[in-house]
Amino acid sequence: MFNIKKLLMILIPGMILGLIVYGLFFFFGGTILFLLGLRYNNLLSLAKFFGIFLILSTIIDFVVVCFLKVLKELRGLTEIQQNLLYLTLDIPLNMIIIGISETLTKGVSCSMLTAFIFSIISYLFGLFLEKKSNKL
Repeated sequence: MFNIKKLLMILIPGMILGLIVYGLFFFFGGTILFLLGLRYNNLLSLAKFFGIFLILSTIIDFVVVCFLKVLKELRGLTEIQQNLLYLTLDIPLNMIIIGISETLTKGVSCSMLTAFIFSIISYLFGLFLEKKSNKL
């Protein structure tokens, strides 16, 4: 039987952590995309854009990472091959996700060049964080 108190002790910190991550992603991602040429009418449309982008990119990145792990096990890919394959999948998929997020959000406009540059920056930042976490 579920204990409501235990459930709340898990849900509340999880929601707070999720809001913090969303806020950081919203602030830094919004700043980078604005500097690269993203245009928006108001902050609510930008918040919707990043909400959709964050949800879609989390789901698709999970599928891609799982797919690459399966390929690594089945085909015996090296780390370099796996990283190159992730690079060739991640950048175009991020561009597609940005396009979908832009289409679903009124008041936001983003060029493909902006999406391409942001996807490269996003990939490099993820690579940096992965290397940092492996050193710990």
